[in-house]
Amino acid sequence: FRTLVVTLILESAFLGYEISISQLKPEFSVVNNVAKLAETIKYEIRFGKEEKELMDFLKEKVSQNAINKICDLKDNKGENGRDEKEGIKKKVPLIENIEGLGVEKEDIESILKTFPNSFVANIKKIQYETKNRKMPKAYGVEGEIVAQADIISREITIFENEKKFIEGTKETYLVSGKVVERKNYDELASTIAHEITHLNDWRSNSILSTKERFLLLKAIIERVESKNRCKLPYDIESFSNKDKKLELELKALEYFAGICDIYFNSPDLLPHKDLRIMQDLIKKIDPMYFQKKDKEDTKRLAIIEEMNNKSEEWNQWHE
Repeated sequence: FRTLVVTLILESAFLGYEISISQLKPEFSVVNNVAKLAETIKYEIRFGKEEKELMDFLKEKVSQNAINKICDLKDNKGENGRDEKEGIKKKVPLIENIEGLGVEKEDIESILKTFPNSFVANIKKIQYETKNRKMPKAYGVEGEIVAQADIISREITIFENEKKFIEGTKETYLVSGKVVERKNYDELASTIAHEITHLNDWRSNSILSTKERFLLLKAIIERVESKNRCKLPYDIESFSNKDKKLELELKALEYFAGICDIYFNSPDLLPHKDLRIMQDLIKKIDPMYFQKKDKEDTKRLAIIEEMNNKSEEWNQWHE
């Protein structure tokens, strides 16, 4: 262990990084300190001045674990990487048990095709489960969630609560003197957009470079801390955690997912700064998307409208 510590300190000196023996506390565990020192040197070797400055900014805001997730995500320049001429290859994830929501697999596939290809390429599976799950304790908020995105498995799971929400927001119309209801799948489209975003943020988007992921998190933190930030359907200020860095991290994650949802469904409601964040992000990871964005937005709205109209009674009165 002594030899390893000395070697690491010499390497750090060679790199011009000031690491003193005083950083290794008297009561230190040799293994823990060596691991910490090795991690520091690994990032010093890898990053330039700009990345280090961004890391220093983020260390004051979020946990080291959050920064490590950004650093350790491998930049992907391969099959799904950026190509300004060809764009991102279109992929459709595995879709399971979605009929439980009252929709067809083809409906979800059609909606997914209207998002940037790069966003959808990061999803492996979308599934529906007839159960519910409580809000994670880290948020400090009571309640249940309607869906969840797992950045490890790259799967999106939609829960029973989403079905209840769809059923509970049926729209009522007066048709030929008769009251007719139809389901409202706008909520489902919003949920899909929200969860897709979690699989394309700074923790999970390998199409972005490490520096770009740093910049994205920094931009979102600045918006979270801004007085004129976007008004979301949920209140991120209700999140509460004793670890304030973790609390800010969670606020940033949900703020980003919230503005992405609005961008894909009601972009006119986004403040200019949030709109720019979204536009800049998509230009980086899927530059071809803007050649067809208006067309895809119109198509998505038409698909959702068609899904809303699929109730048996509604169709009966419109035959």
